[in-house]
Amino acid sequence: MSKKNKRALKQRVSAHSVERHHMALAAARLRTEKKTQEQISKFLDRSQADVSRLLDFAKSKGWYEDQPRLKMENIPPEDWYTTEQKYFVDFDLGEICRHWAPGGMKVDIRIFPSTPPHLSDFFNLAATRLLQLIHRCRTFGVMYGYNVHQLKDALSERQLHMNKTHDPNFVVVPLCGDPTHMINTEWVQYTASNLAANFYEILTGESAKGKHTLRGVPAYTARHFTLTGEEGELGSLQSFIHSIPGYQYIFGGPSGSAPSGSDEDLPLIHKLDGLITGTGIIQPDTKTIENVRATFIRERLEQETGLPLDYLRELIHGDLGGVLIEKDGLGKRDLKMVQDLNKCWVGMTQQHLKNIAAQANATKNKALVGKHDESMPGVILMAYEAAKAEMIKVLIQRGFINHLIINDDLAGALKTLGERDLPSTKK
Repeated sequence: MSKKNKRALKQRVSAHSVERHHMALAAARLRTEKKTQEQISKFLDRSQADVSRLLDFAKSKGWYEDQPRLKMENIPPEDWYTTEQKYFVDFDLGEICRHWAPGGMKVDIRIFPSTPPHLSDFFNLAATRLLQLIHRCRTFGVMYGYNVHQLKDALSERQLHMNKTHDPNFVVVPLCGDPTHMINTEWVQYTASNLAANFYEILTGESAKGKHTLRGVPAYTARHFTLTGEEGELGSLQSFIHSIPGYQYIFGGPSGSAPSGSDEDLPLIHKLDGLITGTGIIQPDTKTIENVRATFIRERLEQETGLPLDYLRELIHGDLGGVLIEKDGLGKRDLKMVQDLNKCWVGMTQQHLKNIAAQANATKNKALVGKHDESMPGVILMAYEAAKAEMIKVLIQRGFINHLIINDDLAGALKTLGERDLPSTKK
């Protein structure tokens, strides 16, 4: 055999070996999704005997165990990234999101199954993806919520944590105060401050004692307590909240800077590399305030006398991280109402979210094509209800989102919306 033929054969063998690596990873991931070997064989177009060999290979490499769970700490990031891109990325939905997004904005999408009653499977896989993104962060932000709490539990139960060489300056930041009219002993565990401490301790194995917190800071204060004058200037109550050290370290004091005499040169909100949040909507069939499931929409309705549920539904698509997202085409009076309801919010603003998303997108644009993505993650949204599809479409259109972690039902609803706007994706 000539040297040229030997070299070509070696290249083919090497390419086959790399392909088997990625296929084994795909088989292992599918097993963690409770897929049978028969289902995996159909997905990968391999025999069941070959699937069994692929799973054995994944175990031998330390990537997978019989619980079943992936051992992400042993999987080379480049191999995982390539496997996801090759086997699990929905390119039709990606094309739809590119069509919706403002020019140059990229939205990374991960879709995981969540067939009832197996939402735990969804959260376990979502937590694995979240950890990959957190590894790129020095400063990571956490919002309030049940879903973020479930991600925290999945990280803890699966013993997913930062590698031992994580940045010693890594910090987890709460991004809103407490919903004082909704809070009770059961819901305290869902507060951003509680979750930020939990995430830090799980990820680093270190105590969160002494870290910045917004415990005791209200997430919202009613307009009649907060705004003064015809133009709705912030009053003394909001000035007091802005004087709280925890608030100043995270969001800045009256001048927008960190507290004087501190080691911080900028508030932490301006240093965020990434954040995890959910989104809330007023469900179409919701008739009473008590049945509103979006905590920070309900918090406003509980505090604001004379704010009817149906009127607020007409004004907003929903909330992102507690920030209300107004509908297009509102009149001056209605737009001012949404702006005032956001002025009284103690947390991130729309501008914060857009800035973080834009900065993350800029770092992604600098990444080399085909290389493992190490860009800052920016705004990470996790959701799993098909009813939120319209809200998520709007968030993408307005440039709020960098990463979507969603379930198959929501992905299907987004594709249905997209087929109206982009008929070429219809099969």
